[in-house]
Amino acid sequence: MLYRTPDPPYNEQQLRYKRQWQARQATKRDNPYIAYDRAEEAQRKAQTQRDIAENEHELKMERAAFKGIQAARVAPDAYEGLACVYGVVDAHGDRFHPGCFKEARGVEYWFDHNETYGRTADILALWEIGRKELPLVVQLDHPEATGGLVVVRRYRDDGNGPAAKAWIQDGIKGISVSFRPERTTTRTTNGRTVRDIHRADLWEISDARNGGVVPGVIPVTGFKQLSLLEGSYRRG
Repeated sequence: MLYRTPDPPYNEQQLRYKRQWQARQATKRDNPYIAYDRAEEAQRKAQTQRDIAENEHELKMERAAFKGIQAARVAPDAYEGLACVYGVVDAHGDRFHPGCFKEARGVEYWFDHNETYGRTADILALWEIGRKELPLVVQLDHPEATGGLVVVRRYRDDGNGPAAKAWIQDGIKGISVSFRPERTTTRTTNGRTVRDIHRADLWEISDARNGGVVPGVIPVTGFKQLSLLEGSYRRG
């Protein structure tokens, strides 16, 4: 038999306090609201851990994007474009949110979303920007915009790459993304249904002759034609 230290002698007041404390503990065990609070606290802790993991992933993505930007800046004929604008509702009723494309891997660049044209450009860098980094015209035209997705690509010398590059130099107006939705929510306001895209698998980006579906996209931003002809790239 294990030796158990006897409880110290209690006076009447201490004994009353002890019984009150024991009653409170029993109430907490039986109270459904207390159990709910504990479950909610566990959810908050789990969400905190997920946020920490996502922040670490974002830092890795930023480092990779920085390396990609540095490579793009020294690449000849590199074109930067705003492929997607976050926070605006497009023609299909979709609204993209920051971070929705953070898992993008192996993205290809086509023309008019037509696979028969083949890959027309190689993507050198792909990263997200905030609202303050959006072109001023996008900020003015779309005050609800929260950010965007920037792509830097270099057109290929084979296949339909030269033809796609010629379209860009002639002033093509559209750029568009192809994706598979993974996590979405839907809401209906004033009879209009909007699908919010929180996470999606981005697998292809295209120059679009008929314009992009997402308002505010710009196929070519932040470049000088003279600097491209000289074989250098400048962003800004």
